[in-house]
Amino acid sequence: MVKSSIDLTLESQAGRPYTNNALIDYRYIDSFVKLVVVLIKEFELNKQEFMSKIFEFIKFKLDEDHNA
Repeated sequence: MVKSSIDLTLESQAGRPYTNNALIDYRYIDSFVKLVVVLIKEFELNKQEFMSKIFEFIKFKLDEDHNA
C-alpha cells in the first residue's frame, strides 16, 4: 500500500512542470499519511521501527524517481 500511494502521487504529477502557481494533487499523500496514523494507533507496532521503514521506502522512491 505504501508503494501504491507514493507511485500514484508521483504519477499524478508526471510531466507537469513545477511552478509557483501549479496545483499539486495532495490527495494521495494525505491518504497515505492517514493510513500510517491509523496503523500506528490500531496496532501494537514498534513505532520507531515502523516509521524508520516508512521513511526508508520514501527515500528509496524519491531516489528512484530522481534517477529516472
